[in-house]
Amino acid sequence: MSIDSLLAAAKLPETTVRLCLRSDLQSEWETLDRELSAHQAAGETLAPSDADMELARRIKALEAEMTESTVEVRFRALTRKPWLKLVADNAPRKDRPADQIMGFNTDSMFEALVRESMVSPELDGGQLDAFLDVLTSKQFDLLADAAWNLNRKDADGPVFSQAASRLMPGSDEK
Repeated sequence: MSIDSLLAAAKLPETTVRLCLRSDLQSEWETLDRELSAHQAAGETLAPSDADMELARRIKALEAEMTESTVEVRFRALTRKPWLKLVADNAPRKDRPADQIMGFNTDSMFEALVRESMVSPELDGGQLDAFLDVLTSKQFDLLADAAWNLNRKDADGPVFSQAASRLMPGSDEK
């Protein structure tokens, strides 16, 4: 392929993070799942008890409710120039060692990176502010890690499946 063809076909890497915005449901699900696992471990028969089946029904109902309360956030990597602008706009503070090590303002950069890299859902400024405000610190960190990894981790080259190569030896020679 020519360089022009490769450039025309270039696509920026993307990744998706799924967040359930109803953390109360997650906690309830974990409790019920532990209870069901404990019942099954203590059971003397392979047939599920009525109590086990009721726990399973409650878990499945919670899973459906959690799915309805889940948002899928898609990120796309920035190209070099927007990345450099983002870093310049979030310059490191001289009195903060962490900023000096990272090369940017660690208090502002990650939120700016999330905002700049997020491509869906499409939110206006107020909606994006409200969305970020309802997240836990852990949820925000999941978003920030995804955006950071897209923009700063090593780019993958061609991917080769060892499992597929074992099944189809020599197919990568073409």
